[in-house]
Amino acid sequence: MNIKRTFTITILFLFAIKAYSCNCPKVEDLKVKQISEYENSEAVFVGEILKIDTENHTFQIKVSESFKGSEIGKIYTGKFDPSCGPRVDHKGKWIIYGVFIDSNILDINGCGLSRSFEKPEFGHYKITKPKKYDNMEFWDFLMINAKEELDKEIQILRKK
Repeated sequence: MNIKRTFTITILFLFAIKAYSCNCPKVEDLKVKQISEYENSEAVFVGEILKIDTENHTFQIKVSESFKGSEIGKIYTGKFDPSCGPRVDHKGKWIIYGVFIDSNILDINGCGLSRSFEKPEFGHYKITKPKKYDNMEFWDFLMINAKEELDKEIQILRKK
């Protein structure tokens, strides 16, 4: 009986570690994170997600605008960690930050700034709602803010 109990506790503990193994820290300064993401990425680009394989945590993406290390028109296979986001969970236009595993396989940065244009919000940076948005629901404000931040980010990347 004691062995069964120890075994069960050990298994539950191992699953708990896997489930909570990633904890993306809150980013205090988004501009600093954007600079860091750019500097620590081999490839930074805007592309169109063509296919998603949720079982293998991979996707295909065609580059439409390159800021660093990628070729316009090229289709890459991307990999993501589903437990440590960002998670590629829908098709469409995305900004991608990542490193190459080989010439055609790109691993997006865990806890990074890769995100879709349709749903650009991400939960690991600190945000406060200015008073001028007091009458707006927080989630509506968050989406407006996320789209504004993504637009600013793209403009800065285009100048590099």
